[in-house]
Amino acid sequence: MKKGDLVKWHHHIGLVTEIYASKVWRQTPSGVPEHWGDIEPEPFARVLINGGLHGLPLVDLKLIDNDGTG
Repeated sequence: MKKGDLVKWHHHIGLVTEIYASKVWRQTPSGVPEHWGDIEPEPFARVLINGGLHGLPLVDLKLIDNDGTG
């Protein structure tokens, strides 16, 4: 995924404007939240959706193929 790609997030289509690394708070399999200091940054994308910018983890995005079938 790169700047300029079209992606789908839930039922929305967006345009990737930036790729960066950020932390995201997730629970462990046991349900106990991790300590913020122990969390490693992961790849994120800043996505333009309906005129607003959203910072979203790359794992939550689906790349739309160039032919629009993605």
